[in-house]
Amino acid sequence: MSENLLPCAHCGGESKLSALQSIIDDRKIADRYYIVCLDCGVQTAMLATIENAIAAWNRRAVPQETETPSDK
Repeated sequence: MSENLLPCAHCGGESKLSALQSIIDDRKIADRYYIVCLDCGVQTAMLATIENAIAAWNRRAVPQETETPSDK
């Protein structure tokens, strides 16, 4: 599955899909998925599906180039 993750909206860094399994008494209870920035560590909430995690990550704004006063 191609993840098509956008860069981090905070720092522009590379993002990665991660998963967490909950196991109680040798029984798998649930999988949760989240996206994390490999540079600054910001991440989405843990969500029930891969698709929801990717959608939550990609829904955020991507940083835009801004002009600073020293650029003028």
